Amino acid sequence: MATKYEFNDNREPLVCQALTFGYLYDIEQGVITDDNLSLAIMDSTCIDMDGFRALRRNEIPEIWEVIKKETYPELYDDDGKEIDLPEEDDDKKKV
Repeated sequence: MATKYEFNDNREPLVCQALTFGYLYDIEQGVITDDNLSLAIMDSTCIDMDGFRALRRNEIPEIWEVIKKETYPELYDDDGKEIDLPEEDDDKKKV
């Protein structure tokens, strides 16, 4: 599936596709840095570097949220708010 990101002006909507679980996990864990976040957005939306540079500063985090929701739909409720997950209990004995 994919989700369209609608701009506030007359530009064509940007189609955001899901990234693989591992790709997004690497970004969240810091393996892929914010410098490479642009590459992740370009991978998800199929825009080139010129298209990425044309994005406004406030649009980048909004697009990133759309990509995360597309990749991890089970982590968001029907209103689009992120679900608070219970923290893992480290005190449990591992088998």
